[in-house]
Amino acid sequence: MSGRTTFFEEQARHRRRTLRFALLAALAVALAGIPLSLMVTPVLYLAVLTGAHLINLVTPVPAPFWEAVTAAGRLLPRVFEPIDRGLNQGDWSTLDWFALGRFGLGLVLPGMALMFLLWIWVRALFRRAGTGGILLSIGARDPNPKDLEEQQLVNVLQEMAIAAGLTPPALKILDQPEPNLATVGRDPQHATIVVTRGLLDTLNRDETQGALGHAIGSICNGDLKIAMLLMSVNQTYGLLGTILTAGSAKQSRRTLWRSVKGLFSRDEPAIAQVAELLSREAPIEDASNRSEFLTVLRIPFTLAAASTQFLIAIGQMAFFGPLLGAMWRARRYLADATAVKLTRNPDGLAHALQRLDRAKPRFPRGDSAGILFLHWPATSGTGSIEPAGGWHPGLPQRVHRLEAQGANRLRFEIAAGGASTRPGLLGRILGPILLVFVYALLAVGVVAMLAGAVLTMTVTLLFVGAALFFIQGFFTVLPDVIHWLRFDAVPLAKAIGRALGQLIGELRR
Repeated sequence: MSGRTTFFEEQARHRRRTLRFALLAALAVALAGIPLSLMVTPVLYLAVLTGAHLINLVTPVPAPFWEAVTAAGRLLPRVFEPIDRGLNQGDWSTLDWFALGRFGLGLVLPGMALMFLLWIWVRALFRRAGTGGILLSIGARDPNPKDLEEQQLVNVLQEMAIAAGLTPPALKILDQPEPNLATVGRDPQHATIVVTRGLLDTLNRDETQGALGHAIGSICNGDLKIAMLLMSVNQTYGLLGTILTAGSAKQSRRTLWRSVKGLFSRDEPAIAQVAELLSREAPIEDASNRSEFLTVLRIPFTLAAASTQFLIAIGQMAFFGPLLGAMWRARRYLADATAVKLTRNPDGLAHALQRLDRAKPRFPRGDSAGILFLHWPATSGTGSIEPAGGWHPGLPQRVHRLEAQGANRLRFEIAAGGASTRPGLLGRILGPILLVFVYALLAVGVVAMLAGAVLTMTVTLLFVGAALFFIQGFFTVLPDVIHWLRFDAVPLAKAIGRALGQLIGELRR
């Protein structure tokens, strides 16, 4: 009974942990919609106003609607006039805080809602394919029964799964010379461990057992669902970039169309390839575009895409990325600890990590699934300071924790050949000072880039404002134009026709 209770308690902990990650992911997505709102809200207002005028041509629109639209349009000067008076004269008594709150919510809610809907789109698109499907779509194969090393790998995996009380996950071999290992899938029942051939050729049995123990521990701890949540955030940003650049880049239009078809497709490799495309940076404009006229027409789209993507990237780098990265690094430490518990050999995993760090394991088309790997240098720190935005802990941090669990003390080496990277006394003194200096420069750069982004967004808003002015003016004069065409243009045309007829008759005489 106690074992069953422990099992249910562990499942409850996994659900609570996944729920916290889901809430954090939803918050990161929603907050990223705030800079997007600066463009979405005016465009939404423009679309509503245009649609209302078109409907009004057919049937009268109720007066309360026009009153609400007029009130919304007057909310901006109502809020900013007291703010301008307060900044210039120091008089804040006329500031309407309620109107300011309504203006703020009205401004940011459309963008936040749009980002949340895009996140739901991404979640629905990749729910079947799970995480890391791109690794299975680029040639991952079943183990060769005639290969002794690959069969030994199958045996070790089954031992680890049995020790963890888990159904053995599927095993795939990726014929890549770089040593690495990834855990993909959407849940423990649909998990797959992808092992590169280079890992078999590089690690011995104990090290391979430690690496597989990490993968099994990650599955047991519910990391697949958490990884899917984290990757869906980045893919949502990618989908937004694709939508913003669809008006000026043919590649973005193709990716967007494939993502729409993916909602109704059961081709998991194709969906995985869409996930990989959304993980790349969307091009702002086609490189082969030579039409100056089209380039001028695309200026609003280009400015909107560049400024919005830039502001979201700043937010991701300064706020969302470090927080999500810290939480995922904690999951990596837990998976390492689970591997030690399963193998009872902390040296195996510690030596495996050091070998992978020396080998610098990377291969093409793997960046979109980098967080799923045992080690990924592009998102790991290599020094003694924890990386601020990395998804993987640095090698020294992971090994030090393994040493606390019983691993023998290791000598850290770099790939070029054996020099120790443990900082000395001078390095420990100067390191934090240099780090503060670097962060200060980074802060100055971020402020400068934010100023540039705000300026760019202001230009974008000017384009949208000009469109609003044009649409409002067009529909304001449209009834007069229609009246003139119905009652004045026809008699005028007849009079001109008669005059021309008389003129032609005179000329013929």
